[in-house]
Formats: sequence, C-alpha cells, structure tokens
Amino acid sequence: MKDYVAMFQQKIAEIDQEVKAVHIVNAGNMNHGKSSIFNSLLDCIHFAEEDIRTTVMADKALWQDNVYLVDTPGLDAEDIDDNEAYKTYPQANVIVFVHTLGTGELHANAQDEENLAKIKDKILLDVKNVCGGENFRTFVVSNPRYRKGRDEDKKVLLNKSGMTELRDYLQSQVDEWLAENDVIRKTRIHKEKEELQKQLEQERTNIEKTMEAKEGARKAKQQIIITKLENILGEQREREEELKSRTARLSDLKHRLKILREKHEKDKAKF
Repeated sequence: MKDYVAMFQQKIAEIDQEVKAVHIVNAGNMNHGKSSIFNSLLDCIHFAEEDIRTTVMADKALWQDNVYLVDTPGLDAEDIDDNEAYKTYPQANVIVFVHTLGTGELHANAQDEENLAKIKDKILLDVKNVCGGENFRTFVVSNPRYRKGRDEDKKVLLNKSGMTELRDYLQSQVDEWLAENDVIRKTRIHKEKEELQKQLEQERTNIEKTMEAKEGARKAKQQIIITKLENILGEQREREEELKSRTARLSDLKHRLKILREKHEKDKAKF
C-alpha cells in the first residue's frame, strides 16, 4: 500500500517551495523584446538577446528577495516553444505581455500619441477577447533609451524610457502578490487534501473488492470441500446400507440353513 501520508507531506513541501516566491513571467511573440526588457530590469544580460530563436526553455533569474523574473520562449515560432511557454504561465503571479510597436499589425507610428492610444486599446481588446480580463496596466518602454540613459548617466533618457515606471509598478505589487501566494497555498493544499481523499477512497474500494473476491474464492473453495465431504458421507451411508442389507441376508441364510439342518436330522431319525 502506498505511503499516502509521506506523499501528502511531499506535496505540501513542493507547494511551500513554489509559493514562497513571486514569479513575474513574460509572454509575447518571438523577437519582441521580452528578454531585453527583463535584462533591463535586472540591469545585466542574464537572458539571451538575439534576433533569432534563442529561448527554447523557460529560464528565471532572481530579481530581488523572493522575486524571480521568468523568461519564456516566443509564441508562434515553434509548437514546442508554445507548449513550454503555456506550461510556465500557470506559475506566474503576473504575466508581462510584450509587444514591439514596430512589428506586426500594430506597427503604426508609435510617435503619434493618438495612434499609440489606439494601439493600447487594440492590445487590451485582444487580451480581453482571448483571456477574458480587462483594465490591465500598460507601459510604453524603450530598452535602447533606458540603456543609453543608464550607461551615460542621463536621467532624462531614463525617465523617458518608461522602464522606471514599469520597475516601480512591479515592485509596488510584490507584497500583494506574496499575500496572494498565501491564499494560493491554502487553496492548493485544500485541493491536494481532496485529491488524497479521493485516492484513499479508491484504495479502500480496491481493498474491499479484493477482500470480496478473496471471500468469494474462499466460499467457493469451502463449498467445493463441503460438496466433496457430502459426497464421501453419502457414499459411506450407501456402503453402510449395503452392509446392513448383506448382513440381513446372511442372517436369513443362516436361519434357513439351521432349519434345513434340523429338518434333515428329523428325516434321518425316521429311517
């Protein structure tokens, strides 16, 4: 029988390990700057930045205490990349969807504030239609501007890059996400308890079926033995009856023989 207590304790340990940290996960098509944005948040090149398909497995880097940035493969490049990304998304406390304004159907003149507003609205509408959510925060960021401002110590470029605003927002949400993790932990443990209960009930059902099968086999074997014994006893009774019958015939024959002898002796005496 499985050690369900040890299995449950292992599950709790895994859940505790997963929810003690915040995971900020990026998402978006290939070559849309997901890795670059996270590298800018880290202020180092941790994730590969190429114009070709480089990220094929989810990778994470510690951003601050108990907060990880998770880089995922780009979507719509390879099915295997999509599967890896979709597998990672459920671990996220928040997903940062990245879209490059100069690429794809939303490549309208991003310098035009009116067009920029339309692009934001289009992205939010698409997210709502696909995911069912709304009122998401949007940020316009520029990695080249941020890195130039950082490397050349130009605060104007840093402020205009949008990266500071994104970083501040993410940092402001960490405590809330950690609190959510506690709720998630309780929910997941409750689900594990329900799953454990189902497994135990199934184990009990299996044991009962096994016991019923064994009991059925035992009863069948017992019935076979009883039938054999009854047959033996029946045969014994038949032999006893046959013996009684033969004994009675023998006694009758002896009695007749005695009578014949007595008659014979009488007949001899006459002559």
